Formats: sequence, structure tokens, C-alpha cells
Amino acid sequence: MMAHHSSKSRGRGTLEGTNLLVAADRAGDHWTVQDAIDHIPTSGANTIFVDKGDYHEAITVPGNKAWLTIKGVTGVAEDVVIHNSRAHGMLKPDGTQWGTEGSAVATFKPHDLIVQDLTISNTFDPAAHPEINAFETQAVAVAAKGDRQIYRNVRILGRQDTLLVKGRRAPPKPGSTSSSASSEAVSTSSSATPPR
Repeated sequence: MMAHHSSKSRGRGTLEGTNLLVAADRAGDHWTVQDAIDHIPTSGANTIFVDKGDYHEAITVPGNKAWLTIKGVTGVAEDVVIHNSRAHGMLKPDGTQWGTEGSAVATFKPHDLIVQDLTISNTFDPAAHPEINAFETQAVAVAAKGDRQIYRNVRILGRQDTLLVKGRRAPPKPGSTSSSASSEAVSTSSSATPPR
């Protein structure tokens, strides 16, 4: 079954799955990337297409959303920017610290995930937060926690600990007898003040 929910959705031939379009201008199926993640099914080869735009949010893909692709529609990583400003020492709404892993702008937990043609940036600026101890300024852009994750034409920008890789073994692919851990990032950058 191929589900197209908007005229901008681009399919994968006859593969089973759902395609959703995220558009910041509200022209798509969802207006935020996280909302699309929350609504994508847990089965099938699903794709979330993200339209050109600036998305100020933090996203988490749960482990039960394997075989998901998140892809910028233009093919130009600079056109689709998911960003937030969080650091280890910043406080969550409950009053506790985010911690290093919790500071991530994007946390990807499933195995067999593809992220393509977009930018993920943690824009934390320590000068704007003098209340934070210098040893608690880690600002992760991506926390990659699944096995067999692929990042193609992805800009990953942050201040410190930009890419945090904590993979766990996934079930073997159908027809294989072993599993291998692999997270590959195409472009990572760490700077005092990452670009937006």
C-alpha cells in the first residue's frame, strides 16, 4: 500500500509505506518534523519529506520506527535546517539538567534509518548563558542510537560533542545471520557559534 497525503509527496515506486510532507509554511501534511515522526506508522518503508525551511524544534525518532527515511526535498542540505539551542547544563521544564545526551537537537533511536539532504544544528551559545558552568556546555546536534543508520548529505553542526554515537545492535536484516554497527556522518562541524 502506498499512501500519498499531499501532491508534493514523492514515492518509492511500489514499496510498501507511507509518505508524509512537512512544510513550515503549513502547505504539507504536518508543520513540524516531530509531528510527522509521531504520525508515521511503525511498519513499512516510510518516508518523511521535509520541505525547504527553518524548523526550530528538537526531534526524537523512537526505536520502533525502523526503516524510516527523513529527507529534505530540495537535495540541498542548507535548504532544510532543524535547529534548537540546548546544552548539558541548561534546565529542562522539570528543573533538572538536560545532560549531554539530552541536549541533542535530534535523537535517532531506530535501526535501519536514513537521514538525507538536511542540516541539524545545535545553536547553543555559551556567552548567552553565563549561568552555565564551563564544564557543562556540551551541545549535541545528533544522538545516533540505532544500528545501521545512514546520513547522506547531512550537515551536523554544534558547539561541543556535536555527534554522539551510542549504537545498540539491531536484529539481523532478513536473510542475514549477523548484525553490524554503523553510523556514518557525512559532514560534522564544531564551532563556538554554529551557523543557523
